[in-house]
Amino acid sequence: MVRLKCRYLGLRWTGAPNLGRDDLELAVRRAISDVVEPRLRDLYFDQTTVTLVVPRFSFGLVRVHTSIKGPFIRDVVPHVLLSGGTGVHLVHVSGSVVQMTRWVVPVFAQEIERGMAQHHNGKTLGLSTAYAP
Repeated sequence: MVRLKCRYLGLRWTGAPNLGRDDLELAVRRAISDVVEPRLRDLYFDQTTVTLVVPRFSFGLVRVHTSIKGPFIRDVVPHVLLSGGTGVHLVHVSGSVVQMTRWVVPVFAQEIERGMAQHHNGKTLGLSTAYAP
């Protein structure tokens, strides 16, 4: 069995709370088409997949082959434009899903605690539904 060497990129954005996996996949593909030179587009398309989107936290996980991580991060990520979302930025790069999970879980836990604290202080700001278990 051939093992694909991958790198996982954690992306976050503001706005677009109902963004789905297909939306992020389309935005990433558009950025690849706009930025990457034609001879490398097929490679980028084949080796790049959106593996996870967590709308509550405006977070998406993109898998890329290790050989294209540098150009992808430098050239493509800043050009990812989401419909209804703004400010897409790279928040973490990991060599595996396990490494990404070790980084993501504490961050999300802090956000849940902050949201629950605001809810209990009477400042719901819509967070009671956003952070409901």
